[in-house]
Amino acid sequence: MYFKASFRYNPKTEKTDWYYRLVESYRNALDEVRQRTILSVGFLDELTGDQIELVQDGLNNRIKGQTHLFKDAKADEYVELLYNRLISEKRIDSTGKGKDYDIIDLNSIKNKQVREVGSEWMS
Repeated sequence: MYFKASFRYNPKTEKTDWYYRLVESYRNALDEVRQRTILSVGFLDELTGDQIELVQDGLNNRIKGQTHLFKDAKADEYVELLYNRLISEKRIDSTGKGKDYDIIDLNSIKNKQVREVGSEWMS
């Protein structure tokens, strides 16, 4: 996920300012890369460019279940606010709630009674 910014009129400051949307990339059925807006964040007047990148990284880490390394109080506040909005508006699946996961060692899987179907049987 990343922020996509566009210029819009900000009625609060009565100036043209950056308006932010939280966007994710995906591949459609034709295997083309597309983007979809997950959340319209709005104007982030209180944050600097570096803090906006920290919020973006913090959200990606939070969704993956990792902790982010850089600590900034204002950025952390926005990470929590936006993450809670994503969960409450059901824009993302809350990771692992109600699901059982298990780790499988792919090198230990053995196939038994493998059969091959020849090309003459396919047609």
